[in-house]
Amino acid sequence: TLVGLGEVVVRAPGWESALVWGGYTVRGVKLFDQFELQSSNAGAGARVHNLTLCQRNQSQATAVYCTWGTPLLTHCRIGGTVH
Repeated sequence: TLVGLGEVVVRAPGWESALVWGGYTVRGVKLFDQFELQSSNAGAGARVHNLTLCQRNQSQATAVYCTWGTPLLTHCRIGGTVH
């Protein structure tokens, strides 16, 4: 969970998006031939709350870019598009 306390503004530098959500997937890892760690789609239930996300470069329209997963954005001000 990422929460902005007060007025938090994230301005992207240059051509980058203000928030890029990558996430990752780990299928299974065996340690010492005894332990097996299982994980899937880390960050799938993540939340972003009370942030202002905007672009510094007006030619770049994408403020939030999600490559994997479905984070929940609540009470956020987004100056641009979400891709």
